[in-house]
Amino acid sequence: MQGRTTSLWSVGRSAAFAGLLIALSLAHGAQAAAPAPARSRDGMVASPQADATRAGVEMLEAGGNAIDAAVATAFALSVTDAHHSGIGGGGFLLIRMADGRAIAIDARETAPAAATADMYLAEGLPEHASRIGGLAVGTPGLLRGLTEALAEYGTLPLARVMEPAIRLAEEGFAVGPRHTGSIAFWQGLGIAEHFPETVRIQLPADGSPIEPGFRLVQTDKAKTLRAIAARGADAFYTGEIAEAIVAATRAYGGIWRIWRATPRASANPSAAATAVMRFSPFLRLLPAELPSSRS
Repeated sequence: MQGRTTSLWSVGRSAAFAGLLIALSLAHGAQAAAPAPARSRDGMVASPQADATRAGVEMLEAGGNAIDAAVATAFALSVTDAHHSGIGGGGFLLIRMADGRAIAIDARETAPAAATADMYLAEGLPEHASRIGGLAVGTPGLLRGLTEALAEYGTLPLARVMEPAIRLAEEGFAVGPRHTGSIAFWQGLGIAEHFPETVRIQLPADGSPIEPGFRLVQTDKAKTLRAIAARGADAFYTGEIAEAIVAATRAYGGIWRIWRATPRASANPSAAATAVMRFSPFLRLLPAELPSSRS
């Protein structure tokens, strides 16, 4: 019995060792198959979507700086990844200057001026009114944040920086698996029933399911981007575009209205130097202030 136990333990140890060798071999193979890390002496751009990344690279190749590239990438993402990033929402910009200064721009969307603390508790509201529909929409801040960052720290004109985004909207781009997955998720929540206009824009005209590779063209968004490129952020926050946005949100139960006086905080993002938190001689954290998504 003792000999058999030793033999079984030996076999098990050999199998475990062989399994370890296989795992190491597979890991080495995966590492060998992975692309080599990107390196650059002049600048790099990273984003969740390749076309948007190329928009930023285009700015660097045109002689722009990091802010030009970041703003161009963000505008392009408004076209290619609008389901989670875009000029209809908010964002934060963290900028570190060559001299070590760090600036945080709070461009978070804010609650509409007519919002109240208990508006989601009113009787008769849909169950998901705080997440879906007109009442779920905040006043956008990202666009003003991008244009102010570009004006203060960029080097290229707004119209030039927006060219890639306009091109992607007018000519279209091939959607990827992540994009189609997001659309499928929203379809599961009843997007076709609640937002037919989104269906008209985002899905194939023949009613077939959206698949990776589908070319998405957004002519209305291209017109909006062209107006912004020509007249700046005011083309979005005032006038015809603003009135169309207000009408759309109110049609879905929202409480937006045109703000005739001083724009709210989200339309005038705050910029401040960030505090530097040092964890070691090699690690520093540059945090932003608390977001401004207040009513």
